[in-house]
Amino acid sequence: MPVSTTWNNYVGRLLVISQSRYIELSEVKYELAPVPSSIFDEYGDMRKGSKAVLVHKLAVFATSPLGPVDAELVDGNEALYHTLWPRNSTLKKLADNFISSFEKPHTTYIIFDRYDKHSIKSHERQRRAKSSKSHEYVLNSNTILPAKDVVMKSDVNKSALIQYMCDANRTNPHLQLIGEDCEYHHEEADVKIISYLLKLSPQRKHIQILADDTDIFVLLVFFFWVYKPAAQVSMRKYDGKVIDIKATALKLGDKCFDLLAVHALSGCDTVSYPFGKGKINALNLLLKLDLNLQVFTEPDAEEVDWMKAGIDFLSYLYCGKIMKSLNNLRFTLFSKKKDPPKIKSLPPTDKSAIEHVKRARFQVLIWRAADQNNPPASNLSMFGWKIEEDIPVPVHGTVVAPNELLELVACGCKSVPPCSRANCSCQSAGVSCTLYCKCKAKEHCVNVHTKKTEHAVVTDEEEELDEPLAEEESEDQG
Repeated sequence: MPVSTTWNNYVGRLLVISQSRYIELSEVKYELAPVPSSIFDEYGDMRKGSKAVLVHKLAVFATSPLGPVDAELVDGNEALYHTLWPRNSTLKKLADNFISSFEKPHTTYIIFDRYDKHSIKSHERQRRAKSSKSHEYVLNSNTILPAKDVVMKSDVNKSALIQYMCDANRTNPHLQLIGEDCEYHHEEADVKIISYLLKLSPQRKHIQILADDTDIFVLLVFFFWVYKPAAQVSMRKYDGKVIDIKATALKLGDKCFDLLAVHALSGCDTVSYPFGKGKINALNLLLKLDLNLQVFTEPDAEEVDWMKAGIDFLSYLYCGKIMKSLNNLRFTLFSKKKDPPKIKSLPPTDKSAIEHVKRARFQVLIWRAADQNNPPASNLSMFGWKIEEDIPVPVHGTVVAPNELLELVACGCKSVPPCSRANCSCQSAGVSCTLYCKCKAKEHCVNVHTKKTEHAVVTDEEEELDEPLAEEESEDQG
């Protein structure tokens, strides 16, 4: 069940009460929702958007042939999705068709994902599989193929399929299918593709990557700029278009160093997409500002430094400049509107943002380790994740509302003057009376804790907030 829409009414009630009761909401440090609604949806899942715009806006497409390809790297999982799935046929027939489609004169490496038990991608895979029934199959040569989605949305079935593909007998010496036995111990095929690219580049003239995946594109551009290999590197999409990775990296220059951080912080498979702040907003920031996000990518950076860089980026994303606190920014954006904005359109609170930045940092470290044999050795609980029912789930970092509001006390005093007796529930609890009390918190209330409301003052600095750098993208509809 989704989070109830009655929270909007509840939030209004909390704000009314806070005006009468002496409770500090001027920083809006409370989410005022069961989950951080700017980065989680009504089902408690991380918000998702479209990342393909990064390719459309950044890629330099080749207008003429880039020369003969002498090595090809293929995202195996994506290739399986693009393979014609024969009906009423066997697994052997599928494998034969798949392998024969890569019979080429150059060496081809088909690289598959690995499915670890405590993978941070489990959360995303579960979200994708919600609409499909999952059933585990025993897959062998004579197995009649189930529907593609039934296989491809189950980690167990995918692992069995990939293992069968890699073990299948074949005679093509130019084809290598790489699964569990990979010499690089990374989980994601995206990362292993970069590992093989860096290994092969000194020996090859033109290495082509067959994929549509945006993460692979981002990684190719970043690592090309870091290592500047002599080999020509291109990315061929399934529509036949070819991206010149070298030309793309040269166009961006040192902005390439910020690319991994910008991509992760603005949303990817393991990090939420902030509501209404899609990739175009993030891309505008990358191209127009000096974000100083290189520290976010450095494996040995101090937490205080990469955390500040991540929080500063979120501040840029919501108002175009660095603010002292996202809590202050939430209040400023809330108070500037004639009609109160939707809570999900506000930045996350400082506490929720910290968990978001930790998840982005962990994903960047996973990507950045592509030039190593092994992924980073890190404790998930240090990077915005926790284990529930043996599956990693994101930490929300939610503080819903002040205890004084959640544990609301409303007195019904009939004494004259009101609230003059010791049995006044508000006075005994040490809190102000409110409009919800029988006394209505009017002047004749003698509860010593009752306070008068003072309207918050917006400073000149806060009045001069910039508008977001781009319009909300249709891909980020809540």
